[in-house]
Amino acid sequence: MKTNQEYKNAALAALRGNWAPAVVATIVYLVIALAFSGGQSGIQMLLPSTPAALGTVFGAGLILSFFVLYPMEIGYANSTRVLYENGDNKLTANIFNLGFKNYLHNVWGFFLMMIFVLLWTLLLFIPGIIMAFAYAMTPYILVDNPEMKAIDAIRKSRSMM
Repeated sequence: MKTNQEYKNAALAALRGNWAPAVVATIVYLVIALAFSGGQSGIQMLLPSTPAALGTVFGAGLILSFFVLYPMEIGYANSTRVLYENGDNKLTANIFNLGFKNYLHNVWGFFLMMIFVLLWTLLLFIPGIIMAFAYAMTPYILVDNPEMKAIDAIRKSRSMM
């Protein structure tokens, strides 16, 4: 088994000469994520503060998160993995290619994972944290095994972790 120092050295070696694409990809991901969350706050300020209006804005933000930010999160995580494993430094393109390829499969798998973490958190806070770690490999499994059912990817992540 590798030590932390060996993983750190391997990650730094993968980033050698690729810092600019990594920083640009991170900025692109963060700007899009903040645009959705910040845009939601801006809309709330423009609308009257009625419960129905706030519920509509919250619902729209939640839907956008499912259909845009979840695939982007999967793509971002896997683009950094591809850089580490294959040296492919097209991180920004890979965010969209890997996250939106098999789109419904990725969205469904990430949605189920988030529901399970939420349910464990409702049970007690500490089991929710533990299960968030247990399900952490799900985005990678979803991309690596597009033929695998989403629930099986979650189970595989849990058994791996």
